Amino acid sequence: MSFNEIIKLALNTLKESIDEDPTKENVRLVYIKAEDKKYHECSKDEVEQFLNLIMEESKT
Repeated sequence: MSFNEIIKLALNTLKESIDEDPTKENVRLVYIKAEDKKYHECSKDEVEQFLNLIMEESKT
């Protein structure tokens, strides 16, 4: 799986398991990529970009 596919899977799973819509205000996203093994906590803007990916996908 690509990085974006993994993020989309995680966010879609979260979306299905909570009672409200995920937003940049109520979602925190952290990841460690295998290539550099660095911890990265996404900003609210990054979270919003990833959430937009799953929202666009659900429209199709």
